[in-house]
Amino acid sequence: HPSANAQTPSLATERSASQLQAARGRTSFRGRSFSGLPNPPDVNPPSSHTSPDPISSPPLQSEGSARSQSLNEAGFTGETESSVNPEGGDPMLHPVQEVDESEASPVPMPFDPLMVIQCVLILCAWLHTEHHVSFRAISLLLWAVDFVLRFLPGNILGDNTLPKTLKTTLACLSIHDQFKIHPICPSCHSIFPEVSPVDSKCPTCDTAIYRVRSQSMLDRLTATVTGAGSGNDDDSDMEASTDAPAPESSKHSDFKPVAVAPILLLSDALQGFFERPGMVEAVQEWKTKSHSDEKLESIQDGEIWKTQEAADGSRFFYDEGIDELRIGVSFGIDWFGRKSSHYGPSHSSGVLSFCVQNLSPELRYRPENLIVVGMPPGPTEPTSPQLQNYSKIIVNNLIKLFEDGILIDIPGRPKRRYHVRVALISIIADHPAMCKIAGFADHGHKNAPCHKCKVCKAEMFTAASLQNKFPGRTKEEHNQLAKQYRDLETEAEKDAFFMEHGVRWSEFVRLEYFDIIRCTVIDPMHNLLLGVAKTQWYSIWIKEKVLRPDTNARERELHFIHNILEMFECPSWTGHLPLRVGKPAGGSLTADEYKFSVTAPWAIIIPVVWDIFRPKEHEHANEQYQQKKAEYDSELRTWQRKRIATRGDPPQPPSEPVYRMKIGEEENFLRFATALKIIIGSAIYREMIPRASSLLEDYLLGFLEARLLPTESRI
Repeated sequence: HPSANAQTPSLATERSASQLQAARGRTSFRGRSFSGLPNPPDVNPPSSHTSPDPISSPPLQSEGSARSQSLNEAGFTGETESSVNPEGGDPMLHPVQEVDESEASPVPMPFDPLMVIQCVLILCAWLHTEHHVSFRAISLLLWAVDFVLRFLPGNILGDNTLPKTLKTTLACLSIHDQFKIHPICPSCHSIFPEVSPVDSKCPTCDTAIYRVRSQSMLDRLTATVTGAGSGNDDDSDMEASTDAPAPESSKHSDFKPVAVAPILLLSDALQGFFERPGMVEAVQEWKTKSHSDEKLESIQDGEIWKTQEAADGSRFFYDEGIDELRIGVSFGIDWFGRKSSHYGPSHSSGVLSFCVQNLSPELRYRPENLIVVGMPPGPTEPTSPQLQNYSKIIVNNLIKLFEDGILIDIPGRPKRRYHVRVALISIIADHPAMCKIAGFADHGHKNAPCHKCKVCKAEMFTAASLQNKFPGRTKEEHNQLAKQYRDLETEAEKDAFFMEHGVRWSEFVRLEYFDIIRCTVIDPMHNLLLGVAKTQWYSIWIKEKVLRPDTNARERELHFIHNILEMFECPSWTGHLPLRVGKPAGGSLTADEYKFSVTAPWAIIIPVVWDIFRPKEHEHANEQYQQKKAEYDSELRTWQRKRIATRGDPPQPPSEPVYRMKIGEEENFLRFATALKIIIGSAIYREMIPRASSLLEDYLLGFLEARLLPTESRI
């Protein structure tokens, strides 16, 4: 630092003061509101004894008195060390002696406790958002920092404490989300208002919604006073008090919901969505692009987008006479499992979200452009009836957005207010989630294993089923059956109805414009990549040891594949090339890895593997068969000579050889690779659709003949 009689501050000093000045904000702790950080002291006070600047500290003072002044300016309560000491100094520091200013040595910048507190809070928020540090770990960090700061010289926190939880930390930094936290019934997932009476019970299953809030482990270890109202340390007592009526004097803060779910209405989320710069233009950009009937590049080229009707019967997206923002969204649902250890239980959390299909493909699936509207809590996935409690809120909002629309104010634009309407275009999910949200039966249902056609389970894996020769299901028939299911009174009647028809009630049936049969689809990732491709590679070739790892005596198919993969050179935009495929060291393949592997390296390697190893494998199988046949002939001749004496059954002949590597299977795999390359391309021509469908159908028929038809056990 420069000396006290310097006339011009150094560049570093100016930067420090400017950074401290710029860091001022509004922060609140324990209900207190601070209008700003304390002003930075003048690190280069003038040599003349003039009145101090309002934003400057006295030229010379002890660190304890400077800290006391900073705390008082910020609004902290409680005595500091300086206020207790009549001499005005920090007892942990040497007192400052009166010296001549011309002989004064450089003085460090006075310590600012509020800056330290705010830096700690910003650090915790950043660790959570950037590195996904858990809520519990943040609470431990806050407690540890609070503990350390109190034992530093001078106790800079005084009577104040740092927040104890991440939730309070974010609130202190004025970081808020739009979600509303609703208590839910832990049994049936019925949703209740945000603030409900603490003695509330679910009218459906008579389950208590609130329980007594227990103390955290840190509170139990550091608590100095315990008693009634401070939380219950005994979990058994806490559970026992759950069903008991709450005392009249109990505070709502003494109780917590047994289970909660964050919920955000799509209409509320769209306000923040359009306030972001450039989003109004982004959702209308598709209108400025040329669209060809022969080349399909985006959802706007599909029939649903072109033919979707508005509430008045006009075309929803192509009505040029209406000055509105018309938004098409797809609804997605999926669950994410988490298992912390091999011995602990798994936990599955669900996410309900919307994707704005007006956006271009490069913007559509960015995390910031996806709208999360709900998160059903774990640890297990809700059933289809339980999931309809969330769907009801979503569908009510979709009906309002489609029929009436909403007005959105966007500051800073020439046209400040916009009328926005929304139409649901599709429901996109994997098969289990699709069945739950839309009310379909799964593959195990006897009468309705498919949500598209009327095939039964016995005919599911037949040539007629794979060639779409069964009549399709219709929107009208499905909606009628769903309403009949809804009107049944008892659970036994509903179960019997579902066993016969394979249809449950879905709240999305209430959307009259939405065709739940046609517009509910399984996404290509789960359908083609983690479905067909994974079944062919992992379930058939790896698990059934068609492609085998090496042994100590000989090299096998996987070794040959690994050697070729190591010679591949791929550009970065193609994705990750898995090298140790088929072995535990290689791990499980992702959807992107299946996509790249099937359409590029495996399409080259698999025919070569079959050409080299299949003749050897067939020769070995035939040799084993001939050996068993010779043994059978010998046993048969022996039996024929002695059958009168023994009167035993004749020996059974050996079965025909069953080959691990099927003849023509490599050609069939190339059919699938070609069909996949066409279907998942960034653009597809209409003339290529019949070819892709034919190739995929031929592949499935070949797979059925080679792998699914009844066969004898393999040699």
